[in-house]
Amino acid sequence: MKKILSLIICISVGASVLAQKEDIKAIKTVYAAYDKAASKHDAEEAVRCLTTSSVECYSKLLGLCKTADSTTLAAMPAVDIFMTLTIRARTDASLLCGMNTGKDLLLNALQEGMTGAALPLETITIQGDTAYATVKSSTVQHRFVKESTGWKVDLTQTFAILSQRFEIVTQKLQISKQELCVATLKQSGIEVPATIWEPTCKK
Repeated sequence: MKKILSLIICISVGASVLAQKEDIKAIKTVYAAYDKAASKHDAEEAVRCLTTSSVECYSKLLGLCKTADSTTLAAMPAVDIFMTLTIRARTDASLLCGMNTGKDLLLNALQEGMTGAALPLETITIQGDTAYATVKSSTVQHRFVKESTGWKVDLTQTFAILSQRFEIVTQKLQISKQELCVATLKQSGIEVPATIWEPTCKK
């Protein structure tokens, strides 16, 4: 009986290890596919590598870009202000107003190269249907979520990290979220007209 139990345990452990190896391989594959697609501005392929929540996040951003005024933006997290101003500054108003979904906005951002190059993954830790991966020479962690069609890159983790960093800098420099966002954009060579705080699309 003990031998049978030991055999069952060994088989279970072996299957678990094998499954985890397959998951790690799949995570590396989707990460590489997303990076390749983004670098080549292949927006449709890049979107296929992303979680549903990532696309939904851009739906929220699209609404802010279209209709949010300065008062509305002031109540938002710094990263939402920064993303809204960046998109408004780099996207033609008529194009932005013609977008209907978060996917439209995300596709445009990818086509315009608004995403940075990915760093190689190092340690990958899997916790059920969620995984976290560290990248080379950085404290940044990438999050991956296993959806019905497989592992996907979750950009909401990146937004969460940026939000935390914005908060730290605003407290350290004793400046407002708005001031930090404008300064960051100007430092990147992006013009920030006063009208950038106004809704892009007329209701």
